[in-house]
Amino acid sequence: KETEVLLPFLQGHYLGAVYPSGEVAFIEQYAQRASLSKKYWIPYEMNAKKTLVHSMDGGESFQIKEEGFPFAIDSFLFTFFPGGNSLGSYDSEGQLLWSAAQWSPISAFSVSDKAILVGYIDGNLRLFSADGDLLFSSYPAGSKYEIIYGAVLSSDSQLLAPICGLDKQRFVLYTVDGENTKIIHHEYIDGEKTRARFMQFNADMSKVFYDVDQGLAAFDIKTKTTNLVPLTGNICSMQNLSFENTIAVLSKKNNSWYLSLLDAYDEIIASFSFTAESASLFTYENALFLGRDASLSKMELVRK
Repeated sequence: KETEVLLPFLQGHYLGAVYPSGEVAFIEQYAQRASLSKKYWIPYEMNAKKTLVHSMDGGESFQIKEEGFPFAIDSFLFTFFPGGNSLGSYDSEGQLLWSAAQWSPISAFSVSDKAILVGYIDGNLRLFSADGDLLFSSYPAGSKYEIIYGAVLSSDSQLLAPICGLDKQRFVLYTVDGENTKIIHHEYIDGEKTRARFMQFNADMSKVFYDVDQGLAAFDIKTKTTNLVPLTGNICSMQNLSFENTIAVLSKKNNSWYLSLLDAYDEIIASFSFTAESASLFTYENALFLGRDASLSKMELVRK
């Protein structure tokens, strides 16, 4: 099984990985907090110090010496240091490669293979290279109070979008070109939210999705138009499927969870709800994996 794909999952107080077939590769219980990616899995405590990082492929574990909250995402390994306004990037042996600090706490975070996007409570938006070089720094402005509530970077690092400001909160889209990075679209949002905002590009980077009071907004980058997808509850996860450009969305209201499938036209083509203390969602090709409390189910999408 060494060459097989591993699909990591975080479910309740368990973390682990399954093979695409649905067979469990491993599962571990953790006490307080955990972070995992396709490369690492990390259980840690609230006052995390000398955190042990485990390799998803079974390689030798290593330690992060610095105090802070570890965060594994894609191929990156970070630590958010005490105070919430600085972070460090690490190599696969736990050595600190670079760090970045700002006076204001971090409020949004997104990565691609080549770059890291960081938003701050004071309204600052910064883009770093994978090596830690500052590529771009700006305050989107346009509102009475500046703050970054959400930010997302496209997988090719060519586009980025924040939701920013209060008292005329707005969605802003940038095209990335180093110091020439510029705004190519912005629009004000009805129903301001004073919490972290869900934001994500779709697989082909033709749309940006973000949560609104009524559900999910789908902004089409080519036509500069926004469609509303009516969904119940707060958006928890959005995953792309290879089946006909379908998108799976998991949302939650109280102890009720809602799974919705969207087609390429942002229409809901299937949905169901369930009750659970915890739930998770991940996908692989045309298969959808849904975690509910102590169970994990696999569903394959096919047209008959």
